[in-house]
Amino acid sequence: MGKLICSLSLLFITSSAGAQRIFSDGNWGATLAGAMVPLPTFTLGVQPGVLYKISDRVSLLTELTIPVVKNIGDNSGTTNQKYFRIQPEFRYHFPFNMRRNNIYMGLRLSYAIRKFEDADGGFYSDVTPGFDEGYYFDEAQVNSPIMTSSLQVGTIANGNKKITTDVFWGFGVRYINTEYTDVVNPVSGIRNRPADGPLFYPSYSYNRAVTWLHVNGGFRLIYHFGR
Repeated sequence: MGKLICSLSLLFITSSAGAQRIFSDGNWGATLAGAMVPLPTFTLGVQPGVLYKISDRVSLLTELTIPVVKNIGDNSGTTNQKYFRIQPEFRYHFPFNMRRNNIYMGLRLSYAIRKFEDADGGFYSDVTPGFDEGYYFDEAQVNSPIMTSSLQVGTIANGNKKITTDVFWGFGVRYINTEYTDVVNPVSGIRNRPADGPLFYPSYSYNRAVTWLHVNGGFRLIYHFGR
């Protein structure tokens, strides 16, 4: 992972050094945002991207998400965590020329590779979410890729500045197709429910494909080349 981050850093440095020549038309931008990575442990990531202005009203943003701070939390038995996400977003910018902010709507798609080893054991179910039948286990390998599709709304600070702020939010659907392999000591049983209220079960606790509501929001910085 360190080599990957160094390679990306070198790529951005090289791009910035040649920006006056390559991006002189002002149609390109580099973006940077933070991210919360959906791994079993609380994980932070960075989200660099490239923004391209196709026309006065249409643009394309492509971002990568890379974990940088892992294993903050109590789930220390989760090891060999691997995560990488790519997400393109097509945008339409409304022609509000008299406003100080540029408002847009977009369609965002994403695909994430998510793998880890659960060495502490746990519970997974082969049936539809909401049912409690499944298996307790001691160890397992979990492969749980994620695909999302969402409608986005955002606003970008306007003006002639090199750096602007993009505030966004969106909602859509999240498709997760999880597979448990190399399961050690699986025992069929009923999932334990707390006596004092409902419990949220993560998407990767289902050994099958599931579809959930997807909600996102945040902000990113944009560096505009050629301005």
